[in-house]
Amino acid sequence: IRWVARHEPGPIPTSFGDRMMKGPLAYWYHEHIFEQAANGVILHDRLTIAHQPGLQGLLTRLMFDGLPLRILFFYRHWRTKQTVEK
Repeated sequence: IRWVARHEPGPIPTSFGDRMMKGPLAYWYHEHIFEQAANGVILHDRLTIAHQPGLQGLLTRLMFDGLPLRILFFYRHWRTKQTVEK
């Protein structure tokens, strides 16, 4: 999948977003929000997406909705934690 994203500042100082500029979806904006916690930092994700019409939209719904998306974000959080703790 070819995907071009632009990182940009988020609405608060402890956040940033990535916006899909080219890719399989009609729209993708992913906001990363970092919140201070007693034992470290909690990473929150806020995602706004829109699918293309037709077959392409059907395929992206299969890849980027529901369980596949939850697995992707679980993996990304795990990898982020591993990287930060090194």
